[in-house]
Amino acid sequence: MITFLAINHMEIYIVLSLLFLGFISVVSFLTAWLFVGWFVVLPIQKQLRANNEDVVSDWVIFLWKPWVYAWAIFYPLGRFNSGKSHFYSKPERMKAYASKTQWRLCAWMEMSKIFFLIVVVAGVGLDQVFDW
Repeated sequence: MITFLAINHMEIYIVLSLLFLGFISVVSFLTAWLFVGWFVVLPIQKQLRANNEDVVSDWVIFLWKPWVYAWAIFYPLGRFNSGKSHFYSKPERMKAYASKTQWRLCAWMEMSKIFFLIVVVAGVGLDQVFDW
């Protein structure tokens, strides 16, 4: 059996696979974050301000606005998105101005974030299983 620093071949394959998936998910999330910032936050914020309906709190800085807008637009009102948040007051107003393409960009951002969390949890779980 091939060993490298007391790690066998299969464990190296698992570690490299998780590192690759983690890298891909981080790149995907950062790209989606930029696209949501440019193509979702800015147009919807302009429309909300033009109608004097800016519902996002002033406490939310621009780096977090894609995160807040993606959460409010992607998730339906209900269990995960109650509409009661300190960051925004009326998510239905953001949803009303969002197009189908903007919803898809928010979905991309949320799915890449969830995929990254799955990779992290899998890495932590495998770290507990294997004795590196």
